[in-house]
Amino acid sequence: MSEVKLASSSNLDFLYVPSEALFKLVAEYMCNGKEVIIRVRGNSMYPLMRSNVDRIRLRASSFELAKKRDIVLIRRDNGAYILHRVCKKERDFFYMIGDNQTEIEGPLHPDQLLAIVTEVYRGTHTIRRGSFLWIFYASIWLMARSIRKPMLSLLLKLNEAINRNKDTLV
Repeated sequence: MSEVKLASSSNLDFLYVPSEALFKLVAEYMCNGKEVIIRVRGNSMYPLMRSNVDRIRLRASSFELAKKRDIVLIRRDNGAYILHRVCKKERDFFYMIGDNQTEIEGPLHPDQLLAIVTEVYRGTHTIRRGSFLWIFYASIWLMARSIRKPMLSLLLKLNEAINRNKDTLV
């Protein structure tokens, strides 16, 4: 496990905490009924969540409250904390997948589920769990699992072209 690091940029200080340590604290905090907002790290939930750009709001939850299309925080048997989307839920277990992945993980047990993402923040925009945009995006993305890689490749090329054009228009 890597160590906690302090970094500075301009007048701001940043504290980098390993995921295992951070999510252990987050889980303890949420046990007291509080919600937590954290910055997303990693690319497994791209394009909905962008690493080091977007923030999410987590709320402690249970297997009974989680639904297909929800994004949940789980703790794997090896102790790793993972944030992915529920793609299938059965009576006694569930399966999940990252939006930037094609492999389904599971079966996972109810006691592994720690929290549900209730909101995703990007700049001034908020996407709320259960909103039309959330359900629409999640439904299409879950159905498109077999063609995600080409779709993501196209999305990245479009994004690069848009950014290139912004630079030439200025």
